Amino acid sequence: MDLRQLRYFLTIAEEGSVAAASRRLHIAQPALSRHMRALEEQIGTELFVRNTRGVTLTDAGVELIACATRAIDSVRDLTDRMASFKMGLSGELNLGIVSNYSWLPILRRVFDKLADIGPGLRVHLQPQMSVDQLENLRKGRLDVGILTWRPKLDPGFQGFPVYHDRWAVVVPRSIASRYAAERAHLLSEFRRESFVMFPRECSPSTFDAVSNLFHGASFAPTLKHTAADMSTMLGLVISGIGCAIVPESYRRHVSDDVTVFSLEDAGTEFDLELVWRRDSSNVLLTRFIEAARAALSENIEAKS
Repeated sequence: MDLRQLRYFLTIAEEGSVAAASRRLHIAQPALSRHMRALEEQIGTELFVRNTRGVTLTDAGVELIACATRAIDSVRDLTDRMASFKMGLSGELNLGIVSNYSWLPILRRVFDKLADIGPGLRVHLQPQMSVDQLENLRKGRLDVGILTWRPKLDPGFQGFPVYHDRWAVVVPRSIASRYAAERAHLLSEFRRESFVMFPRECSPSTFDAVSNLFHGASFAPTLKHTAADMSTMLGLVISGIGCAIVPESYRRHVSDDVTVFSLEDAGTEFDLELVWRRDSSNVLLTRFIEAARAALSENIEAKS
């Protein structure tokens, strides 16, 4: 049994005549009759009662109409879906993103553009450290990532900046009054405080960037504890254990139990980049990248 036979069967059922169906299908009547007998043999029962005026459906034939229609519609839907997928109009994209950055304005603009392209496009966001994103991009577990400190010398990746951030220091509310709230500070002003930090093995690039800040401020921080992610570090700061270096954009996430102070030291700025594998042939990824570039361009034009 194949789809062609089912289409032939449905046409005969609609016309009520093999002769009429053969004219509509542009197939010789004897050949059409052979196809129907072969279909009946495969099913194991007659589908038509044949008479001089044409054909009428048997009970099995009536039942097959519904089954054949569903089968043909399913195949048509499958064909349409695969065509949309091939053109990058449907499918799911796995997007890694540094924790607490899912609010980025570019994401909303990209999602809106993708919705205009095709309602079947979906993006699955996976919060991950930058180092984990790079590894998962290499292994094909992620299609694209929003991360920091892409290895610029690695020819396997390419990307472009999508957000500009800078480091700040977050302190417990209990000591915030020691520092003026109306201005940016030098990191060296906080040399008497204790700090919590990332362990280097969790995020070497982040650890090195923060360590360079302390080096530039000419002091080694008094480390109380380490935490494997920013959210846990903020929790330790809230509890009063110490201060921490965090992205300044985290102001939108912190509670009233802490205060975030801007830093004016050199080297506090960093970029988040949209990063993907250079050898990727994913059409949906291409759509996503094009939408991101367009969103960034529109944002630049709006600011100018």
